[in-house]
Amino acid sequence: MSLFIRSATVLLAVCLFTACTNSNSSTTNKSGVTRLNTEAILADKTTSDKEKAEKLALAGEQLLSPNGFMYSETLFEQALELDSTNLRAGLYKNIISTAVLMKGALGRVKTLASRDPEATTLYTKALAQLPDSNLRGYLLDGSDDIKTEKDVQSLADKVVETQGQLREFLKKNKDMEMVLNVPDWVAHKLYAEYLKNCNTYVNEKGVYEMFGCDASALQVKINRADVETMQQAAAGGQIYAIGGTAYDLTGGFDFYLKHKGTKVTKKAASKELSKVEEFGKLRRADGFKLIESLGIDGVAGVRWATEMQAQICPAGNVRKDSRRGYAFRDGLCVPTYTKSGKAVAEILKLVECGLMGQVVALDLGNDSDGNPVSTRAKPNAFLDNPVADIKTLRPVFNKCDKLTSISDDSAGGVAVDHDANEIISSFSKCSIQEQYPNWTN
Repeated sequence: MSLFIRSATVLLAVCLFTACTNSNSSTTNKSGVTRLNTEAILADKTTSDKEKAEKLALAGEQLLSPNGFMYSETLFEQALELDSTNLRAGLYKNIISTAVLMKGALGRVKTLASRDPEATTLYTKALAQLPDSNLRGYLLDGSDDIKTEKDVQSLADKVVETQGQLREFLKKNKDMEMVLNVPDWVAHKLYAEYLKNCNTYVNEKGVYEMFGCDASALQVKINRADVETMQQAAAGGQIYAIGGTAYDLTGGFDFYLKHKGTKVTKKAASKELSKVEEFGKLRRADGFKLIESLGIDGVAGVRWATEMQAQICPAGNVRKDSRRGYAFRDGLCVPTYTKSGKAVAEILKLVECGLMGQVVALDLGNDSDGNPVSTRAKPNAFLDNPVADIKTLRPVFNKCDKLTSISDDSAGGVAVDHDANEIISSFSKCSIQEQYPNWTN
């Protein structure tokens, strides 16, 4: 349950780039009420469409508060209709797109949450913590239609899409430089106070009034380093969501409820879930293919960062305010070597070759007896041709519940020498403690 709530609210704070910049269309009276008149912007015959678009984008920034972001999308869309190249509107529209997906989240999962006492408690607690506000109404404004694993996965499909749109925007505009203004509620982590006291109302068409919202702001800059970091973060969000959408999870929730609080062996879980017809069937092969391009873009981004360390990691390591004035102010640092002593450049080359379809040599560490294990692999074989039903792998477990083999010795074509089971079994030897858990010296 907390996933839905955080996705709809905290995402705005995590996206550091919300702003509260006063434009000519806004006024603040002595009572602290800020009035935004977007109709006046559109009606102004002395300004060009390009100028109007920027003013609308600035007005949209001002609405980016916990109780106002739901109105800002309209302004960003109006701005882009007037000037499709407006970077401010494009950036913000894409940043808030995932949060906008969460409209009605609390209303949509009511039945699903009621199936589990713990989820019901979290749901009730979430409602209790939300004051009577625009955000509360926004999260409850949905029909009770997310009731199954399929419904949840359908929503996750849309998250993949919106994160992809953000990533593509950032990739297309890598070199954009912009000065943004971080509002007080983000800069000083005053989310709870602003949720309760900062409210936005629409009094008439195109006229928005904000009450209790301090428009004071701190300026931050973004350049390619910040954009590259955001792009890779969006890619990470896509990959995370793809992991939960690729295969059908029907039956998973029932399994969880049935065994909650008990210890279930991997062997028993595999046997029980194998009886659920839909569980484990491939539902989205395109997500795996997408991982290839995301990975290759990621390698390119890290390489660029390593070449720019003097500029984006001025202190030589992550240090507070080493990039003062920028969005990622503590530095964007890439180590030359990993903690295990491996060169980052070599790891990047290995990942790139694997994603491009080449056979690569992999060092898999030491097996159960302490012997080094290595193999040749074609990592993208699975991404290009994923298993249609994971139940067909028919995993076998030994007496200490470790995986010993699967039905496909090539592991979906990844193990080019068909040594998958040999490798799996080398890591599955039971220790004395695992064989005799109650035995002591």
